Amino acid sequence: MNKTSVIVSYPLCLFAAILLWLGLPFTSLAQAEMALEEITDFGSNPGNLRMFIGMPDELPEGVPLVVALHGCTQTAAAFDDETGWAKYAVLWRFALLLPEQRPINNGQRCFNWFRRTDASRDQGEALSIRQMIAALQTRHAINPERIYITGLSAGGAMTSVMLATYPEVFAGGAIMAGVPYGCASGMLSGFWCMLWGRDLDAAEWEAKVRHATAGLSLARRPAKLSLWQGDEDGWVVEMNQQELLEQWSAVFGIDSNRKYRITFTDSRMRHTTIRRVHRVWKPIRSRG
Repeated sequence: MNKTSVIVSYPLCLFAAILLWLGLPFTSLAQAEMALEEITDFGSNPGNLRMFIGMPDELPEGVPLVVALHGCTQTAAAFDDETGWAKYAVLWRFALLLPEQRPINNGQRCFNWFRRTDASRDQGEALSIRQMIAALQTRHAINPERIYITGLSAGGAMTSVMLATYPEVFAGGAIMAGVPYGCASGMLSGFWCMLWGRDLDAAEWEAKVRHATAGLSLARRPAKLSLWQGDEDGWVVEMNQQELLEQWSAVFGIDSNRKYRITFTDSRMRHTTIRRVHRVWKPIRSRG
C-alpha cells in the first residue's frame, strides 16, 4: 500500500486542514464557544435520527454548511467535544449540522451504513440526513454550492453513503476511517468490510456508486474528496482507504495510481491534490 507521509498534530490540524481545504482561513480557537441546538421538526425522519445544529450569531447570507457524522458509541455532543467543530464554526463563520444516531436504531450508536434500507437514496437514515440539510436551507441562507460532509469510522462510512446517494448536494467530503459505498449489504458483511476489507476492481466499485442514482439526471459529483486513515485502527482496516481511493477515482475518471506526497508542518499546511481526490495516511488509532 502506498502510504502518504504526514507530520501533523492530531486532531487539531486534521480539522484545520479540512477547513483550509474548504477555503476558510486559519486562526486561534481561543474563546470560541457555541452551544448545540436540537431541531425536532425537520421532516418525516424515516431513519429516526436526532438533529443538532450549530449556528453562530449573525451569520451572513450564503454561508457554507458542514455536516459532521460521529462514530460508534458517540453522540453529537461528544463528537463535537473531541473535534471542536462548533468552535470552528464560530471562528470560520459556517453553519454546522451534527446528525445523531439513537440507541434504539443501533445499540452501539453506529450509523447503519451497511443496511440497504438506510444506505439508499430517499430511504432510512440517508433520507433523514438529507431532510436535515433541506430544513437548514429553509431556515438559514445556506450556499447550496458550499455544502460539505465529513465523518469518522461509521460516520465515515455514512459519508460514503451520502456522497454516493446525493451527489448533487455536496461540494466535497472528507472520509476518516471509512468504508467504500456498497461494500456491505448487512451487519455481518459490514463487519467483514471493516475488519478485513473487500477487494474489488475500480470498475466494480464505480458501478456501485453509479447504481445509487441510476436513472436520475443529477447536476454534479463532489468537487473534492479527502480520505484519512490511521494504520493502527483496530476496527477499520487500512485496505478500505485504498478501495475508497479506487472507487472515487473511477467515479471522477482519474488515475488512482498516481503517486504524490502530502506534508503538514505545524498549523500551516501544504497539500497536493490529484484533481479531486487526495488521501492521507496517519500512524494513529481511530476512536469511534
